[in-house]
Amino acid sequence: MRGPIDTKNENRPKRARATCPSHPRTSGRGRRETISDEELSLRRNALVMLFEFKWGEVAWKLQHVKRADSLQVCLADLSTAGDIAALGPVVQCLLRDGAREGTRKRVRESQDAYFNLQDEQSAAQDGITLELDRLTEALVAFREARSKPRIPKSRKSGRNQHANLLRRVRHVVRDRKSTYKQRIALWNLLEAKRRNLQDEMQKQEAAFARNELFRFLRSKKYKLNPRNLANALAGLPIIGWRQSFRRCKPLPYVCGPSIHFLSFRFLTKFLTRSIPNSQAEAERVLRDLITRFLPKKNSRHLSETKRAAAHLNENWELLRKAIRDSWPCASQSREIPYILSAVFVRNQFRKHSALENLLASS
Repeated sequence: MRGPIDTKNENRPKRARATCPSHPRTSGRGRRETISDEELSLRRNALVMLFEFKWGEVAWKLQHVKRADSLQVCLADLSTAGDIAALGPVVQCLLRDGAREGTRKRVRESQDAYFNLQDEQSAAQDGITLELDRLTEALVAFREARSKPRIPKSRKSGRNQHANLLRRVRHVVRDRKSTYKQRIALWNLLEAKRRNLQDEMQKQEAAFARNELFRFLRSKKYKLNPRNLANALAGLPIIGWRQSFRRCKPLPYVCGPSIHFLSFRFLTKFLTRSIPNSQAEAERVLRDLITRFLPKKNSRHLSETKRAAAHLNENWELLRKAIRDSWPCASQSREIPYILSAVFVRNQFRKHSALENLLASS
């Protein structure tokens, strides 16, 4: 049974819990939070910008994914030329090869074991530094003993004392050198264990992150857009998608939707309403819509639709080329806006030759 309530301490103010930016909660009841709100916000913002830029590349595939194992292929277009080193930790985890079975429990156990091993390795490094200082001190003492011996009046007794002194100092140097080598061997052993554990943990984290993303997509609780997707993925693989979404949702996001995502929404909105039957009809429909929504010259505050129309009008020749390139690639009519948006974004950031510019304008 629980003891009686201490009425004397009932109204006593609770002591504030000390927090650290990198480890917000390191003591108290419950599991510690290993990722701060600041880091979550940075991760979420970076993911929003990446997804808005690449939304045409991945959105259609994510809507039709059938298995968690297929997510690596669906998100492969997020990397440029297969280089994932420049991407954030979340995307790197999702695109990592060799994923193994990783449940939340296994991932947490591996993470705890990895952090404990890092602490042991840090302690071993401190021991190496300490033994190196002691060995350096002994070597200096041995050099002084050899160069400046204290010779008493009797030369024979002086030589014996000097020999004994050198023997003692040499013995100390040998012991400290042996201890120093043992410290290094221990650190190397811990480093090998850390690398093996890190490799195993990363594979478990990759499987866990893909499973969490698949659960988010299958739940259909939130609309699939760059903001919601980034909220769900920002905390992976440290926390699950539900906790990540719950913590990221109230965090402020000052940046509005990018012009690339506004263009995607413009194309999706109007091409799904009236689906063109041919490439020429698609060009005509989009040209008319862009002209209709072009902003006036004296307008200061533009709506998202007018901003997208102005951007598409400025890059109309690239959009025409994207229509010609993407039209035969769509497997069904609803996929056309996604492919068109992806090709249009790629065309904007690809260097075109003079011949391509001439053909596009003709």
